[in-house]
Amino acid sequence: RLAYWSDTYRAEVPSPTVLRGVLSAEEVAACCALASASGRRSEPTTAWRTPPPVCPALADACFDVVYTAEHVALFLHRDGLFADRCKHLLAKVVRAMREGGRVDPATELQVRCVELHSYSEGGALDAPLHRDSGSLLTLSVQLCEAGRFKGGDFVTFREGEPERHRLELGDGVLLSSMELHNVTRVTRGTRVSLVVELWSEPANSHDRFE
Repeated sequence: RLAYWSDTYRAEVPSPTVLRGVLSAEEVAACCALASASGRRSEPTTAWRTPPPVCPALADACFDVVYTAEHVALFLHRDGLFADRCKHLLAKVVRAMREGGRVDPATELQVRCVELHSYSEGGALDAPLHRDSGSLLTLSVQLCEAGRFKGGDFVTFREGEPERHRLELGDGVLLSSMELHNVTRVTRGTRVSLVVELWSEPANSHDRFE
C-alpha cells in the first residue's frame, strides 16, 4: 500500500459479488479447450515494443499479449471466436453479470472483451489504482482448481484495506469495472482465469481498445 494513493484507497467502498459456480466444470473445460485450439502463442513485435520473453511455465500457453514474463492473456473475443464457438456459454455469463451487477436495466450492455489470463509463479496484477476504465461490469472466473497454485488472490479494497476473495473452480467475482482491484503474486503453480467485461459501446471483436 502506497501513501501517495492512500486517500483514494480509503475512499473505496466496493460492492463485489462472489458468484459461486457461475461456470460448471464442463464449461471451464470448454473455455480452456477453446484457448488451446486458438493456436496463438505470441503477440506481434512492433517498431516501438518487443514483448518480453515468456517464462518456461507458460511456454505452452496461448496468448495475444505478454504483460510480464509470468502473466499473459489471450483475447477469446477476437474475430468473434468466443461468441461463435461458445454462444450459449457467453449468453449465460452476460445474463449472470446483468442480473448480479448494479447497472441501470435500461443500459445496453455489449461484450468488450473475453480474456483468458495465465499467471505463473511470480505473476501478479499489482499496478496501483488498477481499474477497467471504459467498461461497466467486470467478471473474473477461476478456471483452475485452487490447489494447483498458491497466492494469486483476487483483491478488492474497502476503506483502504485489501479484501481477498478465495475462489474455487468455476467461481467468479463480479464488480463494477471502476472499482479498484488487483491479483496478488502467485507463489506456486499457475493461476488461470477468464475475465469478461461489458460496456455500453458496440460489441468488440479486436483487442481491448478497438
